Amino acid sequence: MAELILEQVSKRFGQSLAVNNLSLNIQQGAFVALLGPSGCGKTTTLRMLAGFETLSSGRILLNDTCLASDGWQVPTEDRNMGMVFQSYALWPHMSVADNVGYPLKHRRIKGGEYTRRVMLALETVQMEALAQRMPQDLSGGQRQRVALARCLVTDPDVVLLDEPLANLDRHLRASMEESFREFHRRTGATLIYVTHDQSEAMSLADQIAVMHQGQLVQWAKPEELYQTPKTQWIAGFIGQGSIIHLADVVPGQCLQASDLMALTARSGEQRTPVLIRPEHIRLHLDDNPHEKPSLLPPAAHSLQARTLPARVLSSFFRGERYEIKVQLINGDELTCYHHTGLTEGAQIHLTLEQGWSLEPAA
Repeated sequence: MAELILEQVSKRFGQSLAVNNLSLNIQQGAFVALLGPSGCGKTTTLRMLAGFETLSSGRILLNDTCLASDGWQVPTEDRNMGMVFQSYALWPHMSVADNVGYPLKHRRIKGGEYTRRVMLALETVQMEALAQRMPQDLSGGQRQRVALARCLVTDPDVVLLDEPLANLDRHLRASMEESFREFHRRTGATLIYVTHDQSEAMSLADQIAVMHQGQLVQWAKPEELYQTPKTQWIAGFIGQGSIIHLADVVPGQCLQASDLMALTARSGEQRTPVLIRPEHIRLHLDDNPHEKPSLLPPAAHSLQARTLPARVLSSFFRGERYEIKVQLINGDELTCYHHTGLTEGAQIHLTLEQGWSLEPAA
């Protein structure tokens, strides 16, 4: 099976190390997101894949062919990769069909073959009816589809997408996310998608490479990143969650309710950060929650289960639920969800149902 391989790829700009020993093995047909905050090296990585930037060290290989190494690289036009830019980069004086067909003209493809491939690309993104429109007559989402079709018309091995939804409003982003999924299903192409938006990456990609300060910090499926992040930084970057510190815990463990409730009472010098997601916190709104068993999780009826007293710090309506921030007696703060709003300062009890222990900060 064809693969796109990055072997210890690094890129320096003067004294600044933008990408540091990045290694990835991307299977043919995968949808991969490069995710991270601004300045983490994800766009530089994409530009090295495209051939717009040279490598300072390492190698990039596609189908066992070396595309780039230190001091040498295959020209951009010979890599059989397509790129979709954040700004669409459409020629304003050309029709939709002419924009899509421009790469074919560059390769001297003409006549019936030219027309067939242009229309096939437009059909793939459901834009064939607008072939003669001009770019200025299209919506942002339609322009992005034209950019996708132009990328697809050359039948690339790899499609590179540089924050393609950044210029769209929230409603249109959701619509375009489905367009990207359909694009991937129809073409079977390998997609490398750069974004700083973790919700985009989580909803679109098969695998996510999380980057921070030029380094790969975790390479995993979206579900694994959310449920089992390696570090406290990743836990804070992916989804919502709170960190408590518990004694006698080994990193990389899933802790269940009875373990968590027992460990909160222990003291010790070696304390491990533990991630608690909001959906794994159960609130009990009565000062004596055992008087209302219907509010308790099944584990609360065992001898080992306990509840923790807490004070409500804030309560915000988020549409489908309330986001509640509470403080435990030891000062730890937790974010959780509830179907009703709570009064600031109210005394409640809670149960921690699940947690994930993280690697200590370096």
